[in-house]
Amino acid sequence: NSVGNVVSFDGVLRAEPSAFDNSLAAAPSRVLNNSLSGLIQSAVVNHPSVIAQHARISSAESNIKSAKWQFFPTPSVTLQTAFADADDPSFQGDDQSYTFGLDQPLWTGGRLKAGVATAKAELKIANSGVGESEQTIAFRVIQAYGDWLAASLQHKALQKSLDTHEKLFGQVMRRQEGGVSNGSDLALARGRLQSTKAQIAVIQAQEDSAISVLSQLTDRVLTS
Repeated sequence: NSVGNVVSFDGVLRAEPSAFDNSLAAAPSRVLNNSLSGLIQSAVVNHPSVIAQHARISSAESNIKSAKWQFFPTPSVTLQTAFADADDPSFQGDDQSYTFGLDQPLWTGGRLKAGVATAKAELKIANSGVGESEQTIAFRVIQAYGDWLAASLQHKALQKSLDTHEKLFGQVMRRQEGGVSNGSDLALARGRLQSTKAQIAVIQAQEDSAISVLSQLTDRVLTS
């Protein structure tokens, strides 16, 4: 089934190359502004492994055409030059002779049919390889997108927690300055604040890593 330039097969969305402007690859884009299906489409069009499989299909199609041409006659031209005395009655006129011929195999023991069958089998394997490569890339995009989404949601939750701990730390510090709170309360508030900051740093690294993977798979500049 197809909708516009997007083709659906085996549960994987594939877009024709014309569906994407090459300028999109160079323009930075936030992951949040891209749909998962759009990222999958970019990946299955731009990833080198998929491009290589498409090249294999083109090669297999050329091999089929070449194998079929083996059934047709092969033309040939032969030029011969005679070296003889000008008075030789056997060579009068032009001293060059051209021989045109057609070579047609009468029986090859099934070699020609086998060649076509082999080429068609290679095409089937190549087509299967494209589908397999596209599905593999699609699954990798889904995995990376899921990793980014999970890290992004955790980052937002931790950021709210950080805001709360910063306010709490400020309150405890003012209470200590006013002689209402002791040092242990301040140390506890500071420890929770630092712990939250450390968790955010870890989550930020995971988010950046997922975005990097998505950028490599889709050949696009993606940001958080």
